[in-house]
Amino acid sequence: MLAYGFDDVGLTQIFAETMTVNAGSRAVMSRLGLTYLGTRDEGIAGPIPGSDQGNVDYAITRDHWAAGAR
Repeated sequence: MLAYGFDDVGLTQIFAETMTVNAGSRAVMSRLGLTYLGTRDEGIAGPIPGSDQGNVDYAITRDHWAAGAR
C-alpha cells in the first residue's frame, strides 16, 4: 500500500492514526517504517474500550521509505 501511495500516486508523505490502545495497528505502522509523531489526548468515552485514551499519529515520507524503510 505504501508503494502504491508513493510510486503510483506520487504522495510525499503518508499519515496514519489509530487509538492509543490499539497495539496491533501500532505495531504494523512501526513495522512498515512509519514514525510515531505523538498522542492526541482528545479521547472521549465511547463504546470501544480505551477510546477515552486518545489517538496516536504516525507518518512516513517518501524519502524515508525510499531509503529502506520498506
